[in-house]
Amino acid sequence: TFSFIMYFVREQWIKFFLLIFSFIVWAIGDAVYPYLLKQIIDIVQSHQGERAAVFTALSGTLILLVLLWVVSEFFMRLQGILQIYTFPEFRANIRNTVFNYVKSHSHEYFASHFAGNIAKKLADLPNSCQTIIEIIAFQFIPAITGAVIVLVMMWLTQPLFAVILLVWLAIHLGITFYFLHRSDKLWAIHSHSISVLSGKVVDVFTNMSNCQQCGYKYYLFHLLLIMVDLS
Repeated sequence: TFSFIMYFVREQWIKFFLLIFSFIVWAIGDAVYPYLLKQIIDIVQSHQGERAAVFTALSGTLILLVLLWVVSEFFMRLQGILQIYTFPEFRANIRNTVFNYVKSHSHEYFASHFAGNIAKKLADLPNSCQTIIEIIAFQFIPAITGAVIVLVMMWLTQPLFAVILLVWLAIHLGITFYFLHRSDKLWAIHSHSISVLSGKVVDVFTNMSNCQQCGYKYYLFHLLLIMVDLS
């Protein structure tokens, strides 16, 4: 699956690189923001001079906080723009490539598979690949980036908290991957069942006119037999 997705990602690697980079920058800003707030509180608490001079002491941290907010907002808006120009082309490339690949199959392949089933899989594949990329880029990479930054900060300030967080992350990831492995098998069964069901439904409606014509011919044939018997 990964090699299949990467084949189409490489066709737009600059856009995808910028998209992932924007999420990394956003994750860094989200993790550093509480630390800057801590710095502001520490400066205010430890300030011993005049009340008006506290703004001078906070000026550097406040500037960093504003810059962090501006950069985070910029890359957040950039994410939306990149998604607009990246994912539609990504889905179209997958759809066209797979369609050209499937239509070159033999007559035996199409005779032994529901046309609706093939069409359903062809329609679901681009969206499924996009969902995988969104999970990796929107959730996994920002979470790992934020966790690494938080672990480093905790290790520099209070190593015990960093160890506790690291153990909790290890347990959480272990449980997640355990159930992910089980749910993957169940989801494969569910996806296959939905595809088969959709294929049968589509094929029923596709061949409805043929069934109706056969039904009309069947009744006409019996009507002719009755007329022959009466004669």
